[in-house]
Amino acid sequence: MLEKRIMIVDDEVTLRLSLQAGLEDKGYLVDTADTVSVAQEKIATFQPHLLLLDIRLPDGHGLDLLETVKKSYPYLEVIIMTAYGDTDSAVRAMKLGAIDYVNKPFDLEEIYLLVEKTFSHLDLQSEVELYRQEKKSKEIELIGDSDVTKRLLEKLRLVAGAKDTTVLIQGETGTGKELAAQYIHRNSARKNRPFVAINCGVLPPNLVESELFGHEKGAFTGASGMKKGLFEWADMGTVLLDEIGELTLEMQVKLLRFLEERKFKRVGGFRDIHVDVRIIAATNRNLEQMVAEGKFRSDLYYRLNVVPVWLPPLRERGSDVILLAEYFLKQYCRQRGRKAPVLTEGVKEKLMEYPWPGNVRELKNIMERIAILHQDRLITVEDLPKEFQEPGGKTEQQTGFGELSGQHGNAGLGVLDRPLGEGFSLEKVVEEVEKGYIIKALNQTRWNISRAAGLLGISRHALQRRVDKYFPRRY
Repeated sequence: MLEKRIMIVDDEVTLRLSLQAGLEDKGYLVDTADTVSVAQEKIATFQPHLLLLDIRLPDGHGLDLLETVKKSYPYLEVIIMTAYGDTDSAVRAMKLGAIDYVNKPFDLEEIYLLVEKTFSHLDLQSEVELYRQEKKSKEIELIGDSDVTKRLLEKLRLVAGAKDTTVLIQGETGTGKELAAQYIHRNSARKNRPFVAINCGVLPPNLVESELFGHEKGAFTGASGMKKGLFEWADMGTVLLDEIGELTLEMQVKLLRFLEERKFKRVGGFRDIHVDVRIIAATNRNLEQMVAEGKFRSDLYYRLNVVPVWLPPLRERGSDVILLAEYFLKQYCRQRGRKAPVLTEGVKEKLMEYPWPGNVRELKNIMERIAILHQDRLITVEDLPKEFQEPGGKTEQQTGFGELSGQHGNAGLGVLDRPLGEGFSLEKVVEEVEKGYIIKALNQTRWNISRAAGLLGISRHALQRRVDKYFPRRY
């Protein structure tokens, strides 16, 4: 936690000022209030992490303020200061969400210990979340022993050593851009702080700002309380902005301002919030082309592209294909409590020849399918999906499309061989090719729109519009 902010609410001037001075000497940022109304105003602007709250105040009861505060600011911890022996108020305070209480009169050292314990609790919450993230991120590592992969890992290690440098990771869909971002984070000085990822292409444009920056209570319909954004949660850590090319121009302006100033306001808020986060952006789109087309701001592009990292497609990683295939197969078989089968030389040859349009993600899915469907000790070419059976490793795009092959099985086949002249329509040909690739992606992902959109390199919303257009009877 970069700043540890405390607010003291008490009408006793001597106690309030002495407590403020003592806490400030220990490095905390402290503000004070002597009434309920002043406290409500200052909480909204000061945004404390901890509230030291007296029970009896000139214009109201501290417990009423506690109840209001916990509804509007659920992340704000409260320690109640109550008269000695007032156990009923202390019990009610704990039920309303106070983290602890202290009886007056008290020694300042007693308060200091309670404050230290509360911030230790907040730090522990962050560590638990960090552990969950690390456990998830270690499920799959960046694997490979090809020269291409070794050079990539060396570059990622060098990038990780630059604590604050912004990174732009580019590569085809399925090449492992989030894994590369996690690798940078885990090998950086920020490794003990949060890693937070957001997919800019999945959220509706009007929700992206709220997810990144958070919002205040009442900022929009449905905002029933204050919500921290991902930048706040990731303070001192790393934020991955995946599918950065999907951001609207309006949101690009706001992100650029944050990158330049390292501060922001919550949606509906007035106070600047400073955070220290490292930004890693990722995309499978050509941002330079988008800049030329006016779809992406050039100033934001250059601000993000401080250190560019290009992830090679699987077809360029040589023997890594076999290494990854065996790794995934062992992983999925271990989950099912059995030994992994052996890939025959014929299978390895086919895997090496295949162009892998879906990259590592496609390989992973195929190995999972084999682990589920095949119990033999040897995996032969006949056990591979049908696209591997054709000479030259033809894909479903070239051989048909499963359940929809009867309707659109020849979409995109031999389009360049069609004669130009009367009756030729470029628009129709383009539509046929687009349909073909959409069907391929949908069949490959069992009509999972989000996954299919990832394979196609477009947003979920863009794919849904095309599905509604081409296959309206499907839904």
